[in-house]
Amino acid sequence: MNRKELERLVNKSDRQLFINDLNTSFGLSQVEAEALYDRITLFNQDYYEGTRGPGQITKTVVALGEPAGKPIKYCQMVSVNLTICDDEDLEASVSTS
Repeated sequence: MNRKELERLVNKSDRQLFINDLNTSFGLSQVEAEALYDRITLFNQDYYEGTRGPGQITKTVVALGEPAGKPIKYCQMVSVNLTICDDEDLEASVSTS
């Protein structure tokens, strides 16, 4: 594959199509569109790509170290996995029955 073919394939990627849409539809610069795409990708990885185990949910919470009384809109937020139901819980409930 020559260089021209490679560049053409890169420009046809889902990433580039999305970035081009942000450029044309919303007037974002190339840098802004790339940054937004990267941020959306990280968000999707945190929430939808197997970071949770069985019996877990993902919640967005205020980061450790944020002072009490600070408005939530100014707080740093992080995603955490909460275990709702664990295999040990099931074993304990079966053994006590």
